[in-house]
Amino acid sequence: MRGEEPRRSEPPDKPLGSIDDIPHETLILLCKKKDRELTICQEKLKRVEDKLVSEKTHKKVLLADRKNFARFAAQVVSEVDSAALFEHAAAQTQPVDIAALEQRLQEAAPRTEKESQARNSLRIFADLIFPEDGEVEKACF
Repeated sequence: MRGEEPRRSEPPDKPLGSIDDIPHETLILLCKKKDRELTICQEKLKRVEDKLVSEKTHKKVLLADRKNFARFAAQVVSEVDSAALFEHAAAQTQPVDIAALEQRLQEAAPRTEKESQARNSLRIFADLIFPEDGEVEKACF
């Protein structure tokens, strides 16, 4: 009896585990379960997509702020120095070294103070020559 195939109780034209063997109610329950799982996955996907959109929007704002800050720093500190600092930080994917900007700002402070004093002197001179002339004040300052 060795080598004989075991006898099957099913006819040979019907494969084992056929869908016809599963009760109709069970198939309906399985479909409903899969539908709930699909709904849950779609909700999770929607939350992840919303979070991604929020992150991208936030990143866009941060990049615009960084660009504006770099432009501001270039006006306060020499443009070459600040541009080099921002490029170096971007290449290293790290924040800008604010201490270096502060040092350069302190170095530039006497120069800006002298410029401010010169503007004040010019304003006083313009007031002496053109007293209470609003147009000159608007044009010069």
